Amino acid sequence: FDEFPLLPGHPDKEQEARMFFLSQSLLAVKPDGQKMVQATTLGSVMQILDLKGASIEPVVERYFHKPIFSVQKGQIETLPETIYGFACLQVTDKYIYATLYGVTNPTVFPGTIYMFDWKGKLLKRFLTDQQIVCFSVDEQTGKIYTVVLGEKNEQELVYLEANKLLDNP
Repeated sequence: FDEFPLLPGHPDKEQEARMFFLSQSLLAVKPDGQKMVQATTLGSVMQILDLKGASIEPVVERYFHKPIFSVQKGQIETLPETIYGFACLQVTDKYIYATLYGVTNPTVFPGTIYMFDWKGKLLKRFLTDQQIVCFSVDEQTGKIYTVVLGEKNEQELVYLEANKLLDNP
């Protein structure tokens, strides 16, 4: 697989781009096995790929935040201006769901779940007042099961009614 997106600030460094995407991405495959999404944890780049037999072909790349990093001794290093990206990723045959930090040096977990179509278009945001550690979506019941960070910094399992949290982007 040779199709890694271009990295702003690193356009001619194919080795750095390959290292970055392999080490700093969340991956999820659509349940029907036809597509895959890759979302970066530093910066916020989403790449959607078609899976066709033995080939993998890029469909779309979305840049939400520029990946800012350095490479020191073969390792990806953050910088003070590094924006942290996607935190959790889940997919269904219909949609891509993700939480996103979108800030430098985050001190809390994200509280919003974003819903994208399989072309990378943002469709909805699910707004909460919770710090979402991780989540899973049940589209049939309209529930989002989350592990959240509670008031005493303990993890709690709660479900959210998606239709009560809906906000258009």
